Amino acid sequence: MKLFLPVLTIAVFIISCSQTAKQKVDENKLKTYFKSNVKKYDSTMTLETFTFVKLDTTTLKNQYYQFYNGILDKLDEDTYDFDRLLEKIKSNRKLQSLSSGLSYSLYKNYKDDADDDTKKAKDLLAADSLFRVDLNKIDTLLKSVDSIKPVAYLAKCFYTLKKQDQSITKDTTTIRLDLDFNILDKDEYSKQINKLYKPVSNFKYE
Repeated sequence: MKLFLPVLTIAVFIISCSQTAKQKVDENKLKTYFKSNVKKYDSTMTLETFTFVKLDTTTLKNQYYQFYNGILDKLDEDTYDFDRLLEKIKSNRKLQSLSSGLSYSLYKNYKDDADDDTKKAKDLLAADSLFRVDLNKIDTLLKSVDSIKPVAYLAKCFYTLKKQDQSITKDTTTIRLDLDFNILDKDEYSKQINKLYKPVSNFKYE
């Protein structure tokens, strides 16, 4: 019994803190914010229902992972662009060779295009190396950053939308909040993430 009571007290305290945090969320503000974003996306849509469901926390470790994953996404994009450039270079070099002695203007156009794409490909390779340096550094930081203390909140909400054709869409959305439960738009949150780490590459979290 002596052991049970302290554990019960701690459990009650944790639950009450969680409920207090959730109660501080202003559902009307969330609804207004979401509705304005819907109108920007499609002014013909009508918000039928909107309900705040639960509140999750975002920790420093979560944010570092977001930065890390953002770089990985950029690497994937650059790899795709690099492969496309290689195909273009091969094609233009072949056409350059075929047009040699037949048409100087065609030869020069193919050569210039291939040269420009070769430079772009080299730039992508150089950027790739710097991105990987950033990934290694962030990976090291992730081993020690805090994974418990909240630095922001994530409000999960359920909504239904009516489209112009009268069809209904049901889904969930998440809206970021700061520690004072004010809404953080995408730009504000990106600024917060970009303050975590100064990359050696030109990467910027967006």
